[in-house]
Amino acid sequence: MNEKMKAIKLIIPTLMLCLPFSFCFAETISLTSPIDATEFPELLNTVAGFLFNLGLALAPLSFLVAAFFLLTAAGNPKNIETAKNIAIYTLLGLLILLLARGIIAVVYGIVGEEALDIGIIIGRIFAYMFWLLLMSSALSFLLSAYYFLMGGENEEYRKMGKSVLIFTIVAIVLAILSRGIAEFVVRIVSG
Repeated sequence: MNEKMKAIKLIIPTLMLCLPFSFCFAETISLTSPIDATEFPELLNTVAGFLFNLGLALAPLSFLVAAFFLLTAAGNPKNIETAKNIAIYTLLGLLILLLARGIIAVVYGIVGEEALDIGIIIGRIFAYMFWLLLMSSALSFLLSAYYFLMGGENEEYRKMGKSVLIFTIVAIVLAILSRGIAEFVVRIVSG
């Protein structure tokens, strides 16, 4: 065993033994809560905001780790796969963060400061779901276009593109019908 390791093995336990005695000479320590929340929804919003900001701060670091693995891969497929996985999971994490933040905003929009009128709540839920469905339909159109463009001679890709396109059109028709039904239900419930 070399001399440095012996010194480290001696210094660390000595410091650990001295640590409790250091509190004897310390002045009074007062801790204040960094959270100013007085109600539970306020506390949830504070914690969610902290986690959101933490996730946004860690995402670039994850991308840097992925870039490091990619740069040092030197043709090693395992390192390239690791870099790809880190980047994909970081993107998924960011997407989940944004969706979670959006869900919190929707919940606050639904049960916000105004009176809890069930007609307003139902109307907002249907409106948000309608727009979410339309946005996901736009992504489905892009997926269908991808299948058609990449299909070339591959019959299976063209079938997938056609299938995705048909289901997307059906989903849009259903979304429009549900929007009309939702407006009807809101008018009946609200009077």
